[in-house]
Amino acid sequence: MANFPKPKANLSLLISLALLFFFFSPTISSLPRPSGLRSPKHDPRFLGRFSRSNNTGRLGAPRYRYETRYFDQNLDHFSFSDLPTFRQRYLINTEYWAGPDKLGPIFLYCGNEGDIEWFAANTGFVWELAPRFRAMIIFPEHRYYGESMPYGSWEEAYKNASTLAHLTAEQALADFAVLITELKRNLSAQACPVVLFGGSYGGMLAAWMRLKYPHIAVGALASSAPVLQFEDVVPPETFYDIVSNDFRRESISCFNTIKESWDVIESEGHKTNGLSYLTETFRFCRKLESIDDLSNWLSSAYSYLAMADYPYPADFLMPMPANPIKEVCRKIDNCPDGTSILQRIFEGVSVYYNYTGNVDCFNLEDDPHGMNGWNWQACTEMVMPTSSSKNASMFPAYDYNYTSDKQWCWENYHVKPRPTWITTEFGGHGFKHALKNFGSNIIFSNGLLDPWSGGSVLEDISETIVALVTEKGAHHLDLRPTTADDPDWLVEQRAAEVKLIQGWLDEYFERKRRGAKRAVATATRTKGGRFLLDRTTCTEHGWKTSMELQKQPHFSYCSNCSSNNNVNSLRMASLANNVASELPNIDWDNLGFRLTTTDYMYIMKCSQGENFSKGELQRFGNIELSPCAGVLNYGQGLFEGLKAYKTHNGNILLFRPEENATRLRTGAERMCMPSPTVDQFLEAVKATVLANERWIPPPGKGALYIRPLLIGSGAVLGIAPAPEYTFLMYVSPVGNYFKGGLAPINLIVETEMHRATPGGTGGVKTIGNYAAVLNAQIAAKAKGFSDVLYLDSIHKRYLEEVSSCNIFVVKGNLISTPAIKGTILPGITRKSILDLARSQGFQVEERLITVDELVDADEVFCTGTAVVVSPVGSITYLNKRLFLLLLL
Repeated sequence: MANFPKPKANLSLLISLALLFFFFSPTISSLPRPSGLRSPKHDPRFLGRFSRSNNTGRLGAPRYRYETRYFDQNLDHFSFSDLPTFRQRYLINTEYWAGPDKLGPIFLYCGNEGDIEWFAANTGFVWELAPRFRAMIIFPEHRYYGESMPYGSWEEAYKNASTLAHLTAEQALADFAVLITELKRNLSAQACPVVLFGGSYGGMLAAWMRLKYPHIAVGALASSAPVLQFEDVVPPETFYDIVSNDFRRESISCFNTIKESWDVIESEGHKTNGLSYLTETFRFCRKLESIDDLSNWLSSAYSYLAMADYPYPADFLMPMPANPIKEVCRKIDNCPDGTSILQRIFEGVSVYYNYTGNVDCFNLEDDPHGMNGWNWQACTEMVMPTSSSKNASMFPAYDYNYTSDKQWCWENYHVKPRPTWITTEFGGHGFKHALKNFGSNIIFSNGLLDPWSGGSVLEDISETIVALVTEKGAHHLDLRPTTADDPDWLVEQRAAEVKLIQGWLDEYFERKRRGAKRAVATATRTKGGRFLLDRTTCTEHGWKTSMELQKQPHFSYCSNCSSNNNVNSLRMASLANNVASELPNIDWDNLGFRLTTTDYMYIMKCSQGENFSKGELQRFGNIELSPCAGVLNYGQGLFEGLKAYKTHNGNILLFRPEENATRLRTGAERMCMPSPTVDQFLEAVKATVLANERWIPPPGKGALYIRPLLIGSGAVLGIAPAPEYTFLMYVSPVGNYFKGGLAPINLIVETEMHRATPGGTGGVKTIGNYAAVLNAQIAAKAKGFSDVLYLDSIHKRYLEEVSSCNIFVVKGNLISTPAIKGTILPGITRKSILDLARSQGFQVEERLITVDELVDADEVFCTGTAVVVSPVGSITYLNKRLFLLLLL
C-alpha cells in the first residue's frame, strides 16, 4: 500500500466541523490529491467550507432575528501602509440587551472560516442565553470569508499570495477587537462586559482573543478548540486514532471491516475496468478518475461521522440518525453472510451520504473556487500535523510529511508554511505553566468522541481556566440549540458553562461596584488617614451588592405532591435577570388577578401534519394574525394555566407542570391540532419564567401566572383544521383570584345557561368554553355573587363546576367531587386534592352529586390554578341562600 492515498487531516477538517451546524448537500466536496504528493487541502477539516449552502443546521431549526451591518476595517492592523479598507459584515441583535446604563453584557461569537449567517443559525446556545442575561449578540464575520472580502470581491481577494497575505488569525482577532471597541464607543457602552464564544476554529480564536486582548473581554467559551494541534505538542496520529476508536467502541468487526476495505479498494481499482466497478458499486454519477477520489470520499465520511456522532438525529452535514456511528456499524455488521466488503462499506457509508434514501447517485465535485481560504491558512500558519498509525487506526498508515505539504503550498500559493508560528504567537509548548500564570476565565469544552478533542485542553489549568469534558460529546455539541432530546450530561455541561459565565460577570460587576463606590464616596478623612465611604451613594447609583449578583435561583417541580415531603425537584441554574436587572415598580401587596405585561414571551410554530421544533423568546408584544386564522373563525384554540412561586431562599417552584403539558396534548387531539411534546412544554415554561424572573412576586405576595396558548394561526376559509399552529406562552404576576382573598366566596347556581354539554368540549381547556360563561358570570357579579355554579345540561340537577374551577363537597370523612364525564375539566389542583385526601385517610368519591346534597354538606370548596383552594361561604339556588358551616 505504498502509494495508497492517505486520509486527510488538518485544521481544514476542524473548520469544516467548527460548523457542524451546516446541512451538507448531496453534492460531495472531494479534493483529489496529486499522486504521490500530500496536500494540506486533504487534511481533516472543520465545517466552515459547508457554510456556502446556507443551511440552518437542522430541519425546523429556529430562525434567529438580527440586523446585518458593515464596518470599515483596516486591511493591515500591524503596519501603517496606505492600504485599502474593506467592509466587514457583522450580525447584531439588541432586542434583549439591558443597555449601557445597566451594564448589559455583550456576547460576541468569533467568526469561523465561512459565511457568518450559517454560524449564527447554528449557535443556538448563545441566542438562548442572551434574553436570560439581557445581553447584546454580535456575530462578526472572519475576513476573507462570506461577504467580508478585501479588494471588493472574492476573485480579487484570492488572486495571489500578495492579496491573500492579510488572511491570518492575528488580523482576524484585531478585526474583532477594533469592531467591538468602536461599537461600544458608539453606543456609550464602554463599561459593558464582553463574553466571547466560539466553536472549532472559532473556539481557538475565542481562547486566543481572551489571551491577547484580556482588556476587551472578561472571558471566553472555547468549544472543541484544538489549540494544541500544532508542531509536536500532541502526537500527530491523535485525530485518526480517535475517529477509529469511535468505530471500535461500537463494533470490533465494523472497525476491522473498514480497516480491511482499503486493500480491497486498491486491489479492485488497479484491475481492468476496476474504476468502473468501484463507480458502480458506490453509485457515483460519474466515473471515478482515481482510487484517491473514493478513498477521500470515504475517509471524509468517517471523520465527519465521528465529529457529528450526536445523541439525537441531526442534519448539519447530512441528515443522520442519533448516534450515527452505531447505525453505520449496524449496517456493516448486519449484512447477510457472503456480502462483500465493498458492499458492506457502501451500506455503512450510506448512513452518512444517503440516510433519507433520496439520493440516486453521488457527485464528486471539487471546490468550485479551486482553492479556498482555509487552504491558504493551512499553507501559512495553521500547520496542524496529522498521521495515521498502523495498529490503532482503521485508516491506511502514513507518517506526517512536512516536505510534501511545503511542496504543495509552494506550487499552489508560492508560500512556505511556518509550522512553528502559531505556538510562537499564541503558545503551545509549556501551555499549562503559561496559562496558569498569565491566563484566566477560559472554558475549554470538549466531547471525547470528537477527533479534535485530542488537540484541545482536557484538564483544568487553574481555578479560572477550566476544562469541561464529556465522555459522549461530539464536536461543539454544547453550542448547538437545546432540544428535548438532550441527554442529562449535556444539560449539566451547559449548566456548568452558564455558572462559570455568571461568575465572570458577577466578578466584573463587583469590581465595577467597588470602583463606583470609591468614585462617588463621600470622603471623610479619619484619624488614621483613611476615607469613609458613603454606602448610600452607591445604592443611589444603581450598583447591586455582591450578594444580589451572586444569588443563583433554581427551579423545583412539585411533581408528586400527593405524598408528604415528596417534592420532585428539577433544579436548573437561573440565568435570568441577575445581571443588570431591576425590580419592577409594583405594589406587591395589592396585586389582584389582572394582567401586568412583563418582558418576554415564548413562541413556537409548526404546520399541520408536522411537529413543533425549537421555539424562541421574544419581547412581549402583539402578534400578527390573518383575519382568516382558524382560531378567529372556528375557535381552534386551547390554553393552559399554571404558576411559578419564589421561596425565601430564592428557589422557583412550579406546580406539576408536566400535568398541564399532558392535558394540553389531550385537548389538542380533541381539537385536531398538533401540540408540543411534554419536554418542549417544560422547556418553554422554564425559559419564559427565567426570562421574566424579576416579575415573580416575593414569597407570600402572589405568584407568576403562566399562560400557554395553542392556536390555529394559519388562514382557512372552509371548516377545516388550520394549516399552521402557534404555541405561545406569556406570564403575569398575580395575587388572589377573588377580591376577598381567601375569604369564603358566595356562589349562585345557574339553571338556564350551561357551561358544557355531553359530547362537546367541556372536558378540554378550549378557548370557547370560557366565553360561554361570561354572560351568567357578569349577571351574578352584578348581584354581588363571587361566581356561578353550573348544573348538568340534561337533568339540570347534578353539580358540574364553577366558571373557572372544580367544586368539592365535604360530609364527615367523605370528600366528593363531580365525576369527569366529558363535560368537566380534569383540574390539576383537583387531582392533587384527591391524591392528598386519600393519603391523609379521607374517603374520596368521584360521582354524580345532586344540587340537593348541598343542604347537608359540612363544607364546600373550589379548586383551580387561579383560585387555588377557595372555601364557599354560601350557595344560592332558586332564590334560596344556603349558608355553609365552614370547618376551618
